[in-house]
Amino acid sequence: MIHITGVLVMNRFRVAHISTNRDFVCNSVCNNRIFGRSRPTSIHEHSRAFTLVELLVVIAIIGVLVGLLLPAVQAAREAARRSTCTSNLKQLGLAAQNFHDIQNALPGRNGGTYSGAIHNYGRLSAFVYLLPYYEEVQMWNSIVAGDATNPPYGPSAWGGWTPWNIAPKVLSCPSDNGPFIAAQNSYCFSIGDHGDNLNGNTSQAGGGGRGVWIAWGYTNGLASSKGVKFSEITDGLSNTLSMSEHLHGNAAAYTAVAQGSISKRSGTAYNAGVASAPNACLASAVDDYFNAGTSVKRRFGTNWKDGQAENVGFTAVLGPNSPSCEANNNPNADATTAVLPPSSQHPAGVTCLMVDGSVKFVSNDVNTGNTGVLQSYNYGGFSQYGVWGAMGSKSGSESTPQP
Repeated sequence: MIHITGVLVMNRFRVAHISTNRDFVCNSVCNNRIFGRSRPTSIHEHSRAFTLVELLVVIAIIGVLVGLLLPAVQAAREAARRSTCTSNLKQLGLAAQNFHDIQNALPGRNGGTYSGAIHNYGRLSAFVYLLPYYEEVQMWNSIVAGDATNPPYGPSAWGGWTPWNIAPKVLSCPSDNGPFIAAQNSYCFSIGDHGDNLNGNTSQAGGGGRGVWIAWGYTNGLASSKGVKFSEITDGLSNTLSMSEHLHGNAAAYTAVAQGSISKRSGTAYNAGVASAPNACLASAVDDYFNAGTSVKRRFGTNWKDGQAENVGFTAVLGPNSPSCEANNNPNADATTAVLPPSSQHPAGVTCLMVDGSVKFVSNDVNTGNTGVLQSYNYGGFSQYGVWGAMGSKSGSESTPQP
């Protein structure tokens, strides 16, 4: 009995001792909180914050990593965009070959109706004629059918009309990231290695031209939809340019630009000197921009169904990504004497489609021969514009190696 009592006495002592310790801990914690002391009560509750120096080091390391990764990410994105651009050109090249297989000729760069109260003025672009061959049959059928307001093939090629107001998606290169234009085209047809008679006229049989996509004449009010035959491309289908790319503008007419405001790759300057010497255009720009005070318009790529050269064409005279200039001081897209190089956002060059359907990347530094003279559309000899000009001519008989 005494033993049990002793145990009970000891237990009571322990309970009292534990209660006293608990009160002490509580009082210590409460006092610490009340008087603003933050000293940890046990080693397990202790933690240390980052110092300012450590935080700055971490931020610097993250910045270095981002700096290293960002160019790689941008390069990967550009590679994807360029791949899509190449795919689009190949699709257009296949469409052109299928058109030729059925029609025994390529379409002219411009065509359509040229009679009646409402017509195309013979300016319907080859992009329209190729519609059924790059999976746009419904759009083609709507254009050919006309409607209650417009006859078959529609109104003026530069005018608005519901069936063609929005350009097919395949005509836009994802790297061509200029202002949104519903009727945008990022691709263009090779006019050849000459700078005059770019749009042809009814008095010149077939419009003429040294390239594959020539302006065409008219018969009985309807411009021929047939242009060059493969048999006429004696320089070889794999050696001759068919299409390339060009950055689109915003449809603006001539404006005197400020320095650094308009890229030479997306505008066209007025320069009367190119009527005799194409390289006069080079003085219109410094680095990537047109010079301050230069009159520049931005018509290219804003009207995919109008076959004028400044809308859907390029010349193989000045090298890729050189400035574009016209000598007629035409505020619209109707200049007949001009140099219109292809252009792109791809580093160091442009993507080009050859007539055989293959795609090549052509450097800005491609040999351009003697650009101090203007070569005419009816010139019959070797191209004077080096490797680039030889690629642009369909029957110049050049034996120049490809870049």
